[in-house]
Amino acid sequence: MKVRIKNYRAVGYWVWDTRDPDDVCGICQNNFDGCCAACSEPGDACPLLFGECTHEFHMHCIFKWLEGSNNPICPLCKRPWVVQSTQSQPGNGVPVPVNTMMAATAAAVAAIESRNGPPRTTVSIPTGSTSNRPAS
Repeated sequence: MKVRIKNYRAVGYWVWDTRDPDDVCGICQNNFDGCCAACSEPGDACPLLFGECTHEFHMHCIFKWLEGSNNPICPLCKRPWVVQSTQSQPGNGVPVPVNTMMAATAAAVAAIESRNGPPRTTVSIPTGSTSNRPAS
């Protein structure tokens, strides 16, 4: 038995196959509700930390990153890593007391400095003579 199609209407449908970058940790690339790669604890067992640069990471991921880097910088924007206070953090995840975050960040910075020595500062001194005397 043969069937003959007289009329055919096709409908196409597509969606972007991307993840929202705000829903994943910038270090381990796992979803925030999933397991943290550093501690393998799901969801609320691994709280989120927000930097003043507005990037967010699993707490264990950013601590591991800070301990392994020479400078305490954000892995995404390369600005100095400073933890936002709990009051200004969005309601994602479990709030971590500021003193706990600051102590952990300070410990990571101390570990970096003990390995590399204190941070070095560069000062630019202009060459050429300048005089502060008024013209006669």
